[in-house]
Amino acid sequence: MERSEYQIDPKSDRKNLVVIVVDALRPDHLGIFGYRRDTTPNLRALQKSGMMRQVSGMRSSCAQSRCGLLSLTTSKFVHQLSNRPFTLQQILKRHGYRIHMILGGDHTNFYGLKEHYGDVDSYFDGLQAIYFYFNDDRLVVDRAKSLAEWDGNPVMFQFHLMSAHVMGKRHDEFIRYRPAGSYVFSRNRDDAWLERSINYYDNGVLQSDAIIHELLEILKAKKFLDNSLVVITSDHGEEMGERGMFGHGNRVYDEVLRISFVLLSYGYAPPNLHDHRHGASQVDIARTILEEFGMIRPSTWAGSPLQKSARRRYTYFQEDQEVGLIDNRDQKNVQKFWINIKSGEERTFNLSVYSKERHNAIASLQSEYLQSVRSHLMELNSVAHRPR
Repeated sequence: MERSEYQIDPKSDRKNLVVIVVDALRPDHLGIFGYRRDTTPNLRALQKSGMMRQVSGMRSSCAQSRCGLLSLTTSKFVHQLSNRPFTLQQILKRHGYRIHMILGGDHTNFYGLKEHYGDVDSYFDGLQAIYFYFNDDRLVVDRAKSLAEWDGNPVMFQFHLMSAHVMGKRHDEFIRYRPAGSYVFSRNRDDAWLERSINYYDNGVLQSDAIIHELLEILKAKKFLDNSLVVITSDHGEEMGERGMFGHGNRVYDEVLRISFVLLSYGYAPPNLHDHRHGASQVDIARTILEEFGMIRPSTWAGSPLQKSARRRYTYFQEDQEVGLIDNRDQKNVQKFWINIKSGEERTFNLSVYSKERHNAIASLQSEYLQSVRSHLMELNSVAHRPR
């Protein structure tokens, strides 16, 4: 229904769009977001130039790639996802865009992501690379170098980078922080091992920054950035030893939900973004892009444009059995609440008071409030399991 009802706005501004998703990139390990290490020297140069806009409080809808990438392109929370989503790529196709997907990693077999991207003009992921490990971002750069110069027709590129992911290939020239070692298989998780693990991750962030710079230089040389919007974000974050956990796809603490969101404007003066602090969500990304281009959003999309100040009441998230929300109604007491629908375990944190999720404040909430939140989440969970 949303496809048949969608209307193209002939007055829309068909800028080129470049979406760069860095897998497992958490913003608090980026120099441009205040990290103690300068892990993003190339992005910092763009930040100083004044062409960068940032939102620091954005969260993903889940803690793994499939639902994160779908929320990004469909502007829907996990409980709203369907088998036939109306994606950002499809909307841009209707506006005359050519869509090119250049993706590190395996998106062909990973839960059928290739099919969810819809009808695109070209598709390339790590499985099609001949001379590269499929999680090596050099394959993305190599593919970008083969692009012909821009012909003047609107285009969207989506790149997916694996440099920050624990399985991404690290190149020697980006090993700045030592000693460094992967945190996947080690069993001796002492302080020295934690330091090596953080160094390993930060080297991956540094490499991501360099790959992004190289991609932008390639696109600039081929004229794709003459009038364009560049979006740099991530599908989810990464746990780095908090509460003894590493990786992602496990829980819904902010280490895996907080994601980076950066916009770069080329060839035009952009509107300001509102940093919604705790209310910004991954589902807002596609909606913000359409707002920037003056395009109408589908009626079923859940996202809000970050160019506007209006806040949503609730921001939702889910990973496996953990279902939760952030209650944004009272900005002096923003509550993050979740429940494990299998065990019944509940957790809540006042994000306005504590920057880290260390104290479960469930006992401090009134029973009436807790019951209303529980009922709301259980209803969402039942909706998520209805056939659509």
